[in-house]
Amino acid sequence: MIDELEPGLVAQPIAANLEREAQFRLARKLLDEQQPRAAVLAGFLTSVSGAIVWGTIGFIAGASYSIVAILLGAMVGYGVKIFGRGVTNLYGYIAAGFAVFGCVLGNAATLVLLAVTSGRRFDSLPSRFLDSFSLMDIVYWLVAIYGAWWFARRDLTREQGLALHQYESRRPD
Repeated sequence: MIDELEPGLVAQPIAANLEREAQFRLARKLLDEQQPRAAVLAGFLTSVSGAIVWGTIGFIAGASYSIVAILLGAMVGYGVKIFGRGVTNLYGYIAAGFAVFGCVLGNAATLVLLAVTSGRRFDSLPSRFLDSFSLMDIVYWLVAIYGAWWFARRDLTREQGLALHQYESRRPD
């Protein structure tokens, strides 16, 4: 009975299975290369360094400029991308969380540096933080969060993206 079939008909399922296995190996390799601890460390360090830059700019200019949040978000996203090598959404969420942390820290650093130079007391900083917060701060922070989330994921080739999609959408055996 099997001798009656054309040889190409038997080879097609075998070739499809070999191709699927190659895609699964590629997807598994990409997933194994991810470094979540490195992503968290990079997110923390870039958000703190970005907040220091933000505070320094605010100190030099004499006012807090929330547009710096966009730069901070991009820094955090690229830091998570380079060191975390993430291909899942988890890395975008890590970057977004550290972008929020960096934005809060950046605004606080600016207020602290301005308070130190003007001789103000530090007990008024929480109220000054809330008083200085505006709608444009929220807009810039949202852009920073989205930018961090967007930049955090690793760029993939078409083949790598397809392999990950096939791997994630496979039916459980």
